[in-house]
Amino acid sequence: MTTATELFAMARGREIRRGNKRCFYCGAACDNSISASLWVKKTCAIRQYVRAPGSDFVCCGCAEAFCEKTDVQVFNEPTPRSSTRVRLWSWVISGGEAIAYTKKNISTLQEICISPPDGEYSIALSESGQKHILWLTPVNSSKEIVSVALEEEVIVYLPEDLKQAIFVAEHVSAATGKKALIAPLFSAWMKVEKYYGDTNWIEMWEKINGAPISRLAAWLCRGKKECSDDFKGK
Repeated sequence: MTTATELFAMARGREIRRGNKRCFYCGAACDNSISASLWVKKTCAIRQYVRAPGSDFVCCGCAEAFCEKTDVQVFNEPTPRSSTRVRLWSWVISGGEAIAYTKKNISTLQEICISPPDGEYSIALSESGQKHILWLTPVNSSKEIVSVALEEEVIVYLPEDLKQAIFVAEHVSAATGKKALIAPLFSAWMKVEKYYGDTNWIEMWEKINGAPISRLAAWLCRGKKECSDDFKGK
């Protein structure tokens, strides 16, 4: 089975070298050409997630995904950016391409998550830019049930459910801004009531708030200005 980091490496022109070893991080079959000592710090704080903690080797996919100084192709930019870290970006890997995204591309990432690409694909959404998440990211081959990585959490959803969750989230964001989606305070309820004349939208949000799909919808939600432009109050 192909991993997300292997898809990433292949999209960047790297050769996948199989063997009888296992990758310390993703657990994929690999050879002994890349020592784990080059890519695993003694202070590694994510050992609870690694798939082969006893391995002394790392696959070329994970080595590529852990690069701290490399070129990346950013969405809608004519030329790659040089000397940047892979972990700083959100990634969509499909069709032989690995494209990096920022939070400025939220609307595009919304569309991709709701209408995923054909074939095998992986979607990794980075919140902090401090964590390596590609090796935790699932590979999808279905458009009906989708799995994405949001930081270190893998969220499984139905695209129609996500579309509805974002729709509700953006109605709330229009009145309060998206920060209130994580833990709505009493003041957020007041703002929604003032904006719409009732609390229906925040009541709908509270029904799903705390569920994995709500965390994904909140991350993909646009900011207050964009949402208020589309969803007018009373």
